[in-house]
Amino acid sequence: MDPSPFASRIGTNYAATDEEIIQLTQLLSDPTAKLDMLQKEIDRVHSLLADLSNQHEALSHEIENHRALMSPIRRLPVDVIQEIFAHCLPTEHNPIISRHECPILLTQICSGWRCISLSTASLWASIHIPIPTNAVPGYYTPNPYYTPNPAWDLTGNRQPILDVAKRRATAVKEWLGRSGACSLNITVYDREHSTPFEIYNIIIDAFIGFASRWGKVIFEAPAANLERIAALSVTDVPMLQSLSIRGKNIHGGFQPESNPLIVFWSNSGILKAPRLRDVSYSHVTEDFTAFPFNWSQLTSISLHGIAWPAATHMSISKISWILESCPSLISCRLEVASLPNDSIQPYPRSASISLPYLQNMTIHAGRVDLSTLCEALDVPSLQQLEFHSSIYSSEQPSCPLVPLLRRTASTMRSLTIDPHFLSRGDFFKCLQFCPRISTLSIKRSYYAGDQVWTPPVGEPPGEHLLDDGFLYRLTTPDDEGNFLCPQLAVLECFIGPDFTDSALLDFIKAKRSSTPGLAILKSVTVIFSRTQEIPLLGELEPFTKDGLDCRLSYSPPLVQGPFSASDGISSVYNSNVFYPWGPPTF
Repeated sequence: MDPSPFASRIGTNYAATDEEIIQLTQLLSDPTAKLDMLQKEIDRVHSLLADLSNQHEALSHEIENHRALMSPIRRLPVDVIQEIFAHCLPTEHNPIISRHECPILLTQICSGWRCISLSTASLWASIHIPIPTNAVPGYYTPNPYYTPNPAWDLTGNRQPILDVAKRRATAVKEWLGRSGACSLNITVYDREHSTPFEIYNIIIDAFIGFASRWGKVIFEAPAANLERIAALSVTDVPMLQSLSIRGKNIHGGFQPESNPLIVFWSNSGILKAPRLRDVSYSHVTEDFTAFPFNWSQLTSISLHGIAWPAATHMSISKISWILESCPSLISCRLEVASLPNDSIQPYPRSASISLPYLQNMTIHAGRVDLSTLCEALDVPSLQQLEFHSSIYSSEQPSCPLVPLLRRTASTMRSLTIDPHFLSRGDFFKCLQFCPRISTLSIKRSYYAGDQVWTPPVGEPPGEHLLDDGFLYRLTTPDDEGNFLCPQLAVLECFIGPDFTDSALLDFIKAKRSSTPGLAILKSVTVIFSRTQEIPLLGELEPFTKDGLDCRLSYSPPLVQGPFSASDGISSVYNSNVFYPWGPPTF
């Protein structure tokens, strides 16, 4: 537009007169016509662009459709795709019945993959089956003797769970029906432990028909609800190799005389399975030594969780008998009950318990003197030992660990202990007999609350063993030039050590500096029961960038008082603290 005579009025609140309105109308006629012309041109160009875009999209779609025919994934052989699918299955647990996880997820991608996944038997050979319950997660519903929950008598509350159980049973049948002739891996889990038998029967009906192909079965459910499983005969489970069972729950360790311990597993034919090698028994309520195993062929045993009325079944005499009867053991986890008169029966039956293939051993012994048992153990292949005892070194003639570690010095690679029940001399003597261990884990010994307790005598001798001197001994040679645990690459300490931050930093620097005679530190995990003393992030960053897995946890400062100004501020409690089950921080 040409310069406007109204330029000085534009942008003001000036109101044009009648004569000026006539002038403005004449002035804007040509620009308005030009604006209309420009808008038409814009519409034409937009139309052209839209047409070109549609042509581009159609052509691209056609090209991509043809290129897809050359896609490498489409040219893969079916067996390669099946192998890829197999690696999509979860590794931490059995697959769950969910469309959001494999293998069901693989059936929703395309028709081709659906056909492949449904026809690949190995994808459906393992399954996790939770027993439906009406309980709210996180809330405990006490039903000590497995009487049905009264709420189940309400028709309106019972029917929905029955419907869920029936739908889940149908899904289990279809799932396992796709597994062909594969050996099956099944876990059955009951969170509530008070679910009525009717629900159990619906679920059990879905998978008991596949018993002939059971390879590994884990029953995380009370024995009282698994009577049909215990009733299976040896001919029903010809492929069974691994079995995890539990006893009858006894809440609080007591039960009325009218409801004595029910024997389920001692008479079970499933325990006679010809290929059974791996056995786990939790919530022990029966005499494990009376189980009709082919003891000589067992390679793995795990016994844990002792009910008080059944504590005699897990006495040191019984444990010794088990070890003597299983010469083929490769791995074992044993919990020994503390009994006031456990010396009634002699143990072991022979002077030596030969376990030539045993590689991994875990013992939770409570307040039991294991000296005689450890002296008798002949374990030339032992590589990993976890040893927990709540009896002080002053209460026994000698530390039972020392002779055992002396005999396994050339094979031991991993040691887990609680030094609080050891004297300083015994603790360092144990480490001296572990010159080849690469992993040292310090964990607190626990004591099961349902065992008979005999009070300790005196004070813990090893209360302050994990001090700066402990770390110094791991990086400094003695007078003869020998290091303590020179091959140590992984250090874990979960019980609140007494060493300082500066000593820990010096330890890490020494173990990462390629010192002759010392293995490079690969991982260090420490959970302190105090606040941080000095900033470590900057000092540790070069080592973590170089591959060190460093996980340190500190207790947050206690800032909350009775009249604290930060009361109710969530950030006070949400500190960045590492826990073994949480994300790593340092």
